Amino acid sequence: MLAVAIALVPYLGRTFLPEFNEGALTVGVVTLPGSEWQVFSVARLTVRYCIPLLWLWWGINIAYVEDRSSFSVLGVPVYGMLALAAAVTALVSRAMRETRPILRQDWSWILGGIAVFFATNATVTIVQSLAQQAQDWVMVVRVIVLKSGIDILAMLCIAGGFAWLAPRRSSGDSSWLVP
Repeated sequence: MLAVAIALVPYLGRTFLPEFNEGALTVGVVTLPGSEWQVFSVARLTVRYCIPLLWLWWGINIAYVEDRSSFSVLGVPVYGMLALAAAVTALVSRAMRETRPILRQDWSWILGGIAVFFATNATVTIVQSLAQQAQDWVMVVRVIVLKSGIDILAMLCIAGGFAWLAPRRSSGDSSWLVP
């Protein structure tokens, strides 16, 4: 079986995975649940109604505008800025109304991680694309390594927010039976 696998290697494609530009799909999947953390109902509805429009724009962009053989110069920064705006709006509006320490809230870690992740997507993709067009491969690698480190930090914040065990609030009533 190993010999057959080795014999088939020359016939395999050059890429590990097929091309797939998942930018708007990711933003839609992330911002829809994030819209629940919007404090104001107008902001919550705006985020929810913009997601289908974003997906429509993404389809048109991929079909007629973007060069799918390279890094996205237009799509990823736009998607990143939209998700960043939704996350920062929810983070700031909730933080202004919160009476408890913000760093002890699960939503602050999740929204902060989402903001950092999409901020790097919006900015680093442009630098990466410019470096690739200039064929500065050392810069491309440096940008990818930097983005990977920041993405790991962002994912740890998001995972930490989901794993956060908020302290239980007492209802004031004791569960202890008093005679």
